[in-house]
Amino acid sequence: MALVEGKCRVGVNMGPAILASILEGAAYLNVQTVAALEARDRAITYEEALRGRLGRYYDDRVAFDEAFERGSEFKYGAANVGGVGSLHYGSACAILKHEGVERIALLPGDSLRLYVSDTGVDLASITYDVGAWDARCKVAAIKLHSEVCRRSPDTWSRLVCCDDDYIEAIFVDDVGGPELREVRFVESQDRQFRDAVYATQTGAADADTRAHAHTYTRVRRGLRALNIPLVVVPDA
Repeated sequence: MALVEGKCRVGVNMGPAILASILEGAAYLNVQTVAALEARDRAITYEEALRGRLGRYYDDRVAFDEAFERGSEFKYGAANVGGVGSLHYGSACAILKHEGVERIALLPGDSLRLYVSDTGVDLASITYDVGAWDARCKVAAIKLHSEVCRRSPDTWSRLVCCDDDYIEAIFVDDVGGPELREVRFVESQDRQFRDAVYATQTGAADADTRAHAHTYTRVRRGLRALNIPLVVVPDA
């Protein structure tokens, strides 16, 4: 567990356009806040907006968040020991500074998959499994069991966090650009962005390609302004 103890950070995956906005001064918003803003702007109900954003996960996510006093404020990320996080949630992985988040709750997997069923939210199991940041090795041990012993060291980072399996991190603190330690893109994604910039500069880009180039330019400009490194991670 030395890898988790020494290298672990909280990563939040998001779309590059959202990352660009955060680097330009916006706060990272959870899905409930985004749905509330969408409901106001589109003149629809909050439930309609939230259901539209969560899709088939709506009932389970609402049940889980409503089981906790500040559940509507929850923001979700994952423990990360060097990879690009869960790309299912976005191709940009923003790694948070330790001092950027005051309190973090860790669970040994996707909270909806592990703790929500037709009978409700399994609070007893959550109470047993949950750990604070200082207990991250305990949570990792619950998740990994004997897997580490059967795998080569170069796969351990993916055991901790990959697209469909991760140690979930829950926090309520506000997060913006100053709270980011670094940003990670997978190599193929970074190459696509660079190709879009080149195509735009040479006049060979369509509208979508120009939009991708503009987003990447915003990200790079924001990273430079805040002195945040961009780390390009080789494809798995």
